[in-house]
Amino acid sequence: RGQLRLLRRDQPAGDHRAVEVGRQGAREGAGQVVAVGVDVDATDHDAWEATAFLAASLALLLTAALMKRGVFLAALIMLLFDPSDLLEPGFQLSFMATLGIVAFVEIFWFSGQEISRVRRVFQLLLGMVLISLVAETSVSLLVARSFNNFAAYGVLANAVATPLVSFLLMPAVALFFLLMPFGLEGAALWILDHGIIALMAIAREVSSWPRAQMFVASPPDWGLVLGVVGLMFLCLVRGRIRWVGMAGLAIGWLSVFSVTTPDLLVGTNIKQIAIRTEHGYALLRGRPDSLVPELWANGLGYKTLPVVKPNTTDQWRCDRLGCLARTHGQYVSFPHSADAAMEDCGHMKVMLTTLRGIECDGWILGPQTLTRSGVQAFWWEADGYVRHENSAHWQGKRPWSTRQ
Repeated sequence: RGQLRLLRRDQPAGDHRAVEVGRQGAREGAGQVVAVGVDVDATDHDAWEATAFLAASLALLLTAALMKRGVFLAALIMLLFDPSDLLEPGFQLSFMATLGIVAFVEIFWFSGQEISRVRRVFQLLLGMVLISLVAETSVSLLVARSFNNFAAYGVLANAVATPLVSFLLMPAVALFFLLMPFGLEGAALWILDHGIIALMAIAREVSSWPRAQMFVASPPDWGLVLGVVGLMFLCLVRGRIRWVGMAGLAIGWLSVFSVTTPDLLVGTNIKQIAIRTEHGYALLRGRPDSLVPELWANGLGYKTLPVVKPNTTDQWRCDRLGCLARTHGQYVSFPHSADAAMEDCGHMKVMLTTLRGIECDGWILGPQTLTRSGVQAFWWEADGYVRHENSAHWQGKRPWSTRQ
């Protein structure tokens, strides 16, 4: 957990613990997930790996049925205290990873077969590696939905990091508490220090590999539901029929390819503009490293969007009267004056302006919509029809939503 905070490039605005607490938390020794090389939001995602590995450890001491009931009871207690946790990515990731590992342990360790001690040790070592695969598979669809991230080398990195955590860091944490009453905890801290340095080296090495961090579009609602239901079926149902859940999980992942991303994205008050070009997406206005363009980039499959300056291409032209952006062979107008707006009215399907009182045919979004409705998204359909959605549409009419 602490290492996630330590490596996080930008702390969330509401996270007052910041990097210093991250440095202290790194000594907890349960942050091997950083080896994945994924730039996740530590506030939401920092608990699932530690929880999952703790569940796997307890699983060796408990029966399979009791483990699943324990996971259910823990989730129920948390929801009784705060029902809104159900919608938090941290809650979802924690329990999906834990449930996946519990089901894996049930199959892997509680098969009912008598095996030799040597084979049991080998099974334990192999299981520790496979736990990384199970944990990442269990949460991969939710991670794509919440963070648009996919770690290509996550399983490999965790396979290397897991023995280091399990056999060195976690025992060193226990040794620290045992020695602390006697003032001898320095030896345990020395082990932790060198173990964390090795863990960070693994993280830096893996994150430096090509495509260590890939970005994907968020799966559609039906794909997410199908994937989660499939995973739940796989984990909770017993017998061979449980493997039917793999089909749901696979279809959930494949649903990502059914997503049609917008052709034009416009931020509040036209502060940011991104458009689809012949060569992919480009940022026409705004800083590529600022929050909104970065979120757009990740959802469109980019780390950052390439910037196109005005008048360097036919797809983005500007003068003192306004700007024109071209996508799908059609222009979108961003007029700066009433005269320019009236001139464009006759032959522009889409016009976005902060000017008031502009009325003509087509999609005309004025200052009230651009200010109150959040991000605007446009799709150009094959028949020429222009589909429009915005943040207010996506959120629905709720007291805390962006107003339309």
